[in-house]
Amino acid sequence: PDDLEKRKAALKENRKKLDKDIKLYRKTQKEGIAKYEVRAVEFDWVFNETEGKIFLNSMAVSGDDEVFEVEVIKKLIEYLWKFYRRAIVLNIFVPFIIYFVLFITYSTWINELRDEESGTGPYNVLNFAMVFIIIGFIFFFLYIEARKIIAYRLRYFLIFWNLVDIISISLNISVLTLDLLESSTVHRIPVLACATFFMWLKLCYFGRMSFRTAW
Repeated sequence: PDDLEKRKAALKENRKKLDKDIKLYRKTQKEGIAKYEVRAVEFDWVFNETEGKIFLNSMAVSGDDEVFEVEVIKKLIEYLWKFYRRAIVLNIFVPFIIYFVLFITYSTWINELRDEESGTGPYNVLNFAMVFIIIGFIFFFLYIEARKIIAYRLRYFLIFWNLVDIISISLNISVLTLDLLESSTVHRIPVLACATFFMWLKLCYFGRMSFRTAW
């Protein structure tokens, strides 16, 4: 009888412990559900890491066009394009628009008005001010092309739009040089016409950014 009572007491104690453990488990589950949330975390930070930058730079300078036919690479570029497009608009397209407007205004209007007044007139001062600003933009775009030449090396000159960039900058420098040397209109107009044409051509090139397949 004593052993039976002891076993009953032990069983009762074990049940109490089990009930206590069950209550603790349920409480923990409820608190866990209330405390923790499941969220989708963006993974684009991966591309800001060293390995990600190396991977993207390797694709940028790759001479193998077949790489960009791989479906996974296409999806990756489509995902990243919205970020790169914003950077291109702010860092290249906006400066080019300002440069474009200044150059066209200067070469087709301000410079002509300067020729009609004396050397100290307001249009003469404005003319030289615009020349210095345009030269600043030329150095800015030359810096961009220099970085592209370093990255692509000889392959740079095999890309049509790179040649357009170089020719456009060279023609604009020629126009400014002819104006500063006060060359005759006979020599200036053909060069200006070509320079203006290439500026408009570059502007049309930027229009590709409105398409998903711009890359």
